[in-house]
Amino acid sequence: MATREATVPEDHRTVYTPRPNWGYARSKWDWSHGKLGYSHPNVLWTSLHEEFNCMPVAIQDHIGWHSDVSQLSQISDTKAEFEAALRKRRDERFNEIQAHWEEAREQLTIYPHIWNAPPAGRDLAWATFCRIARAFSFDTITGHFANYLVDDPEAALLKKHEALKDQLAPAASAVTAAPASSSASGANALPAAPSTPPEQAVPVPQPAQEISPPQCPHCTHCHPPTPVPATKTRQTKTARVTKGPARPSRVEKPPPKQRTSKTKPREGVRRSARLQERVGRGSG
Repeated sequence: MATREATVPEDHRTVYTPRPNWGYARSKWDWSHGKLGYSHPNVLWTSLHEEFNCMPVAIQDHIGWHSDVSQLSQISDTKAEFEAALRKRRDERFNEIQAHWEEAREQLTIYPHIWNAPPAGRDLAWATFCRIARAFSFDTITGHFANYLVDDPEAALLKKHEALKDQLAPAASAVTAAPASSSASGANALPAAPSTPPEQAVPVPQPAQEISPPQCPHCTHCHPPTPVPATKTRQTKTARVTKGPARPSRVEKPPPKQRTSKTKPREGVRRSARLQERVGRGSG
């Protein structure tokens, strides 16, 4: 922010006076100057402003003013020399205060975070305000706001950001951990999903084997027995559906009084002889 143009007390009020471009800003600052005999509306910020809207304001407070007068009166020999010394001291004091005011105005406008901290100066804000209330001078007003200035506003801003980050870190971590904790609690409340059982060894199906049909234990005529070679006893396996691995079934013994294929022709001969005998009896 650039320094104001004022360098002497007489021009100080004009620095803070609007300078409108009446060709473009007429709608904002326009007023009924024509009917009152004023040739230009800018008289609003010149003679009218100086006569009816300005007042003298002291440059220094009571103590500072008295100190300068006492010092210069002692080193001056004549009244003209004394007044010349006062005029020079006035400009020096004004330039000093003006420089502090520009610094305070720049920092407190660009870096608003400075307002959040207590005044960095040696005086309390209450004490500096009491000086304004007592003297209402340019130096007391500037001293009140300059008491907030810091040596390095950029470093102060970075420090504030770091402090803010440290304050928000626990809240951010809590928000991040909340979904994980809720999911964990939900996992404890709900029954655990059954885990996929490991792959079990599936028994390889055996090739199809001949299985004897079920037979009646007391009658051999319901289901004729399957002829089996006399020299070899055939064993069969009964398949069972179990959850565990397949086990060989017990060996079933052939039904009692099982006849071999050699006895069948003899049985047929006996039946033929009986039929012939019955036929002979009938004819006789």
